[in-house]
Amino acid sequence: MTEPAAVGVRASMPVSSDDMADSAEELAFWSPLPLAECAPICTAFRAVDAAAIDHQRWHRRLTLVVATGGYGALLVSIWILGFRRLFPKLELPLILVELVLIAASAVALIVGLYQKRKDRWIVNRHQAELLRLAKFEFLTTPAVWLRGPLASSQWVAERVGSIQQVHSRHDLERAVSTGRAETEPTDVALLPATTLRMLVECYRQKRLSPQRAYLSNRAQKNAFWDGPGIRNMSSWLFFGSVAAVLTQDAVIAWGPASEFWEVAFTTLGAASLPVAAAIIRTLRSAFEFSRNRSRFQAAEDALHVLDDRLTHRLIWDDSHLPSADLTSVMLRDLARCEVHLRNEHQEWLRLMLEAEWFA
Repeated sequence: MTEPAAVGVRASMPVSSDDMADSAEELAFWSPLPLAECAPICTAFRAVDAAAIDHQRWHRRLTLVVATGGYGALLVSIWILGFRRLFPKLELPLILVELVLIAASAVALIVGLYQKRKDRWIVNRHQAELLRLAKFEFLTTPAVWLRGPLASSQWVAERVGSIQQVHSRHDLERAVSTGRAETEPTDVALLPATTLRMLVECYRQKRLSPQRAYLSNRAQKNAFWDGPGIRNMSSWLFFGSVAAVLTQDAVIAWGPASEFWEVAFTTLGAASLPVAAAIIRTLRSAFEFSRNRSRFQAAEDALHVLDDRLTHRLIWDDSHLPSADLTSVMLRDLARCEVHLRNEHQEWLRLMLEAEWFA
């Protein structure tokens, strides 16, 4: 059985996994399309994308240090209170560990407050995704680039300039509350049938394939933190603390008299397990692993449906004479893909703006 994604694609088509980098081979192969005019968008994208990756990396590190350091110090404090009478020699080392954890957490928090890593990450990522959307909105709107290089350059410059004006959290909050209605394609009769077909093939190769691969990969990476073991760990640890209390009561009532067991069940069970649960819950809520995973999966599934629809349009185009109606339908499908991807980005932006902040 023929793989649907391969139907209608010429064997000599260059393979690309980067939708924001157009090689010389691709520029030559897709020469009827205005890929060269997208160069300013791609250049601006590379700068903000690199900054977003750097800020995200540091945001994750600082969040991990703040959460584990703060809760770790709380755990050590509980152990000091519980065991210092039984093991007095451990009190000083535990105090030193507690101080180190508190200092690490405080430094990470101060650095996070000063550098504003989360806000800078989201601002740069939002800019990068707007630039990605701008490139393919330009390509899927022939009414713009069919007017000539001057009109294309003006459209690109205006769009890049407006995206670069996004600087603050206020701009992000305004973005998630702003919707864009789908517009009908215009001037479809001016687009030659061969150019239309090349546009659809280029879009599937440069846009849909890399985007689907990315979403599938991110869903798999989030699977660990959203798996049954981690997702239910907080509940298990809570019930474990309750079991520790009941076991302690049973030992006191019926077991041999031992101060060690009385303290151990209280310290390591009833008091420590809820703190461990809080660490896991904090990290999961800070990065929204669960909701991001379901969002990635839903977006990939929607793109799969749209990709199949475009494939069927190409098959239909093979067996029918070119017409303005068919051109309009295919351009409308491309526009729907972009509307879906824009909405998907807005969902991500809204989710991460509401995520718990630590550094």
